Amino acid sequence: MTDKIRFTIYGAPRTKKTSNRAVHVQGKLRILPSKAHEVWYHNAVSQAYEIKAALRHQDVHLPITAQVSVRAIFYRQRNDGDRLNYEQALYDWLEGVGIIKNDRQIYSGDGTRLRVDRERPRIEVEIEVEK
Repeated sequence: MTDKIRFTIYGAPRTKKTSNRAVHVQGKLRILPSKAHEVWYHNAVSQAYEIKAALRHQDVHLPITAQVSVRAIFYRQRNDGDRLNYEQALYDWLEGVGIIKNDRQIYSGDGTRLRVDRERPRIEVEIEVEK
């Protein structure tokens, strides 16, 4: 038996690994995500409270600890970027905001697609939770 949950993250999705930055932090070289990714991530984090409240209202217990399949449709501003990098950014966000416990729980990304919507960039997410 499975449960499916759906939500949308608004804003232009950005990959984590494109245009990384090398910076010195306390005398050590660190690799940081691009500024564009950081802007997207912070915008997505600001939406997490409402998304999680809506999921709890649907009796979803967070963080999800079961195996999950994540299907996402990335509506981007331009037809660029690598699907796997978009997925990794989303998976890191799902873990970072506490929707899932660990992104190692994700056993499938079947059905994930890249699309273009210049007027309303977003990510439509569907998580199928194994019971």
